[in-house]
Amino acid sequence: MSANPGTIRLRTVNLAEAQRCSRLFADLDYTQEPGYALEAAARVGTCAEFVVVEDTGEAAGFASVRIKPIPLLGGGLAYLHGGPATRRTDENFSSAVWEACLGEIARHYARRKLTVRVSAPVEQGASGGLDADYRDLGFKRSANGGRTIALDLSPSLDELRASLAGKWRTDLRRGERGDLRVVRSSAPEDIAQLQPMLADLAAQKRFGLAQDAEFYARAARHAVPDEPPPFVAHLAYAGDRLVGGHIGAFTGDTAVYLLGAVDPVGREERAAFLLQWAVIEHARERGLKRYDLGGIDPDANPDVYRFKGRMGGQEVERPAVWEKPAGLIAPRVIGVVEALRGLRAH
Repeated sequence: MSANPGTIRLRTVNLAEAQRCSRLFADLDYTQEPGYALEAAARVGTCAEFVVVEDTGEAAGFASVRIKPIPLLGGGLAYLHGGPATRRTDENFSSAVWEACLGEIARHYARRKLTVRVSAPVEQGASGGLDADYRDLGFKRSANGGRTIALDLSPSLDELRASLAGKWRTDLRRGERGDLRVVRSSAPEDIAQLQPMLADLAAQKRFGLAQDAEFYARAARHAVPDEPPPFVAHLAYAGDRLVGGHIGAFTGDTAVYLLGAVDPVGREERAAFLLQWAVIEHARERGLKRYDLGGIDPDANPDVYRFKGRMGGQEVERPAVWEKPAGLIAPRVIGVVEALRGLRAH
């Protein structure tokens, strides 16, 4: 990106151009994928906007921004979860380009009296490397980002298998020796098949799903024909019976574990292990560089933590959330309104 501010401009674009531009960036977070952004906004009755930051006519950054107006009070929130994307394919990340793009986006929404909330793409982690950039732009840290496990996909499949914990590898072999078959599909109706099993799991474990299988099925309907799909289901069958499934995101150069469930038959046949390995194989086939295992909580969910922790990845912090207030509405007021309306979910 040029150092001359006069060469930089921001454009709002339609869905078709957003889909085209988003594919230029290797650090495109799945929450920035246009189909996801549209459905996430619709789920809570808000809207999504797509912006491209250009430098001398070339796309230097892309963002899906969810707009959350505050009724009666005016103003509101412009939310960039996992954005903006600024690392072009086969290029290194540049904090200077990222700061310039975010600055242009922040100024655009400040003119509309919207507080800007942002978290960087997950690959940037929470090392603090962008803290100075945020502060230079007038942002303040508002929340931590949690933790996840990231698996480097650059080693060979043999090397990745060797890095699995012994017990995990044994369970994978047991699954491979069984009679299960794994089907891969990006068809919305196939993604939605996992919904009943996920609903049963949520009821048993007493947790809610902000984005369930039906949500990702709707997001998948926005996929561009003849382009690699952003949302893919891997489904495990015993005969004709669905016994387990995995829904993953495949955007930029990162795969993300979004949702997964197995029934008692699938658990006995080690379907979860077979499904995870199928996802790793698929991600490598698509040339992706890392697999984000979708978050961990050792205290609240120790079983899932052990399962993910034995896959050979590294624990990393997710990027923190930062905010830049605009207008007369304090961020705490926005937080109260979000809580009342259930808007805070990703």
